[in-house]
Amino acid sequence: MDKFKFRLRLTLSLWLPIFAVLLSAAIVLVPAIRSYLRWKAAIRNGDKLVLTMGEFQMILTRERMLRSAVEMTAMREQGAICVLNAPGQILGALASQLVAHHANAFPDSLGPFLWRILSLPLFAIPAWFFAGRGIDGLLLRRRMRLLDLALSVILVLLSLALSAGLRFGLSESERAGQGLLTFYIFGFALWSLLFAFPLSAWVRQRSRKVG
Repeated sequence: MDKFKFRLRLTLSLWLPIFAVLLSAAIVLVPAIRSYLRWKAAIRNGDKLVLTMGEFQMILTRERMLRSAVEMTAMREQGAICVLNAPGQILGALASQLVAHHANAFPDSLGPFLWRILSLPLFAIPAWFFAGRGIDGLLLRRRMRLLDLALSVILVLLSLALSAGLRFGLSESERAGQGLLTFYIFGFALWSLLFAFPLSAWVRQRSRKVG
């Protein structure tokens, strides 16, 4: 029992998804809370706060300050969330297609930015689990099977194909207005490396067994 607990405590396939979700949350929440506290200090005893951004002005009420801080930070930091959790876009699009019959559907109560930063880290949990499983295999804490090898090869090739397709397979008109496109290109390129961990672990374990 003690050996099982020690092994459970060390396994990255469990802790890596948790860390990834917490990191994604911190990327948005830390600057959002800072903005909210700065606005709260600026508004003092008033009911409204006027923000000036270039030629535009935004009026914030006290009740909307926290949500606005999160929404504005989500809009600004969504690129980092997309890079970190790029595989979540695939699962999210499939789930959205099944539920709403539209790949980019989102709840009206949240809007696209909040939905993206909330959904992508959750939909990317299986990908982080698989990457953590591969790292555990490289550290010889988990025996990799032939299924791990096959799935790793498929996911690496799929990620490379998506990254290359988004970079070279779209016309200028299709790329226009796609502000997150570059982030997904880098995200899937990054994940082609992360998905290779189980493959590398299988090769290492196989070579040790042969040797």
